[in-house]
This record gives sequence, C-alpha cells and structure tokens, in this order.
Amino acid sequence: MEVAESSRVMVTRKEYEGKTESEWKGVTVRTLRELRNGYLAIPAGKICRIYRKRGGFTLETEPCKCCGVRVLIGKVPSCDVTVVEGSKPKKETPLTSREEYQSDSW
Repeated sequence: MEVAESSRVMVTRKEYEGKTESEWKGVTVRTLRELRNGYLAIPAGKICRIYRKRGGFTLETEPCKCCGVRVLIGKVPSCDVTVVEGSKPKKETPLTSREEYQSDSW
C-alpha cells in the first residue's frame, strides 16, 4: 500500500478516547517506532490498519507478498502511531433489519 509521507503527529489520548471502536476500525496509520509483541515486530514507518480499539490499538499489516502472512500487534498506545492523511475507515455493510427476515410464509 503506497501512501505519501505524512507529518509525524501522534494520535493524542483525547483523540483516541473521543472516537468509538467502529470509528477507528479500518483507519490507516503509520507507526512512529518499532513495535514488538514477543514474536514479531513492525518497523517504524510501516503503514498499518487499525483492526480494533481495546486498551490501545490492535494494528494489522498488509499481507506479505511472498507468503501472505499478516501481522497483528495489540495494545499499541495511541502515541505510537499517526493517522495517514486522507485515510478513511473501511465501510462495513449495516446489519439487516428485523423486518427483512420476517416472511409471510411462516
């Protein structure tokens, strides 16, 4: 995923707490430092997507081009990432309403 270099402004605690998990999910960010979880590492400057927001961000990388492995690292503090300019959360389809499940044939 090619993204232009963004300014290195971290996500503040106020911004982190001001949005819900669904608002953060899918937002593209750039890591400001190397992130490690005991098994794997994401280098500084790597482009990732926010997978979850619980006790910090869970970041997901793009799949490796040769083997397809994706790296997920959780509990990343908001100060360790910056939002890439122009990134928007991925849109998810809304849940189907109850009326659409009801049928006259029942």
